[in-house]
This record gives sequence, structure tokens and C-alpha cells, in this order.
Amino acid sequence: MSYTTTVGTTKKMMSYAGSSKDPEIRRLKQFHKLIEISESHYTENEDASERLMLKYYEYFLRLKQYLYKQEHLIVLENLNKFPPKDLQ
Repeated sequence: MSYTTTVGTTKKMMSYAGSSKDPEIRRLKQFHKLIEISESHYTENEDASERLMLKYYEYFLRLKQYLYKQEHLIVLENLNKFPPKDLQ
């Protein structure tokens, strides 16, 4: 299965998420906003990458749980490998 999103599709999804009564959907919108305003999704600086991951980890975990619960989708299978041993 392939998912293609466009700016128009994303705007429609965010509008739906903003009006949703479902707190999980509203959290997804909040997560999207955080990612959207981040300086870059790609960073060559390892420290900056780790800080971003620490900031977004809870959102990734909630997203993983939500998608499994609602759609039986298995995503982010390697999330349990974070943080690396050298960060612990």
C-alpha cells in the first residue's frame, strides 16, 4: 500500500485533527506542528539529532501505540532501540 500526501491533503487532515474530539488525534496535530516548525528534519549534528529524538520520543511512542490500536499497523519497530547505550 502506498500513501501519497500533498500540501492540500495535509491541510485537510490538520483541519480534521483540529476539530476532532479524540485526544489522540489532537496530539497528532500537536506533533505535526512541532515537526513543522523544527529547523530541519535532517541534521548532521549528532547532538542535535539526539535532542530532537528526546523531544519527540513520547510522540513517536504514542503514534506507534495509536496506529496499532486503531489500524493494527506495526510502525517504528526499532523505537525500543532508543536511547543508544551510550546515552543511558
